[in-house]
Amino acid sequence: MNTTLSSIPSEKIQHHFAHLKNKMLGKYHFIYRINDGYSIKEFGGINNKNQLLFQRIDNKVQHLNLMLVDSIFPLILSDVVVEALLNEGLSFSKYINSKKHFIVNDMAFDSVYFKYKFKQFIHYLLFSNICSNEVCEGIIDYDRKFYLKNYLNELQYYSIYEQKELQNLLFEKVTLNVDKSASAISANEISICLEILVK
Repeated sequence: MNTTLSSIPSEKIQHHFAHLKNKMLGKYHFIYRINDGYSIKEFGGINNKNQLLFQRIDNKVQHLNLMLVDSIFPLILSDVVVEALLNEGLSFSKYINSKKHFIVNDMAFDSVYFKYKFKQFIHYLLFSNICSNEVCEGIIDYDRKFYLKNYLNELQYYSIYEQKELQNLLFEKVTLNVDKSASAISANEISICLEILVK
């Protein structure tokens, strides 16, 4: 017996097929300490990275989940967040192209390493629960499928089998947006809300 699309419950279809246009792939709250010697009252007062020292991601489970990508990935992403605050419309690709040196915890990395890690992160955002409030065990959901219009205005479908193509596409298309309305500044700390969006 052939199974047609109409015989599958609509909630199952919605779960497995997701339109990527304007889709939020993830949301994180990064906590920074305001560096000694600086007084920051509003986000306009932040003009260089030295003003902020990364402390943690507000949600401990999300912090631990990010370590699936790499043990230092929360630190890497914390630098991306500050860049996104300083440069609107930042993508992973633009971040890589804007950097001359990649230094984390006094260790130097090359751009190939960062590019690989960002694409791996995109893969986890698409096919796992890495951004949820539940512990991510790295289990991949092979049933998820995504679609987006291509340059010919046709719907292009992506499954786990087209993951490399999708990673390359979203490496360019994903926008790293700071939601200032969900961010906050206190006397010593700043909470910055990062939204990972497909525009």
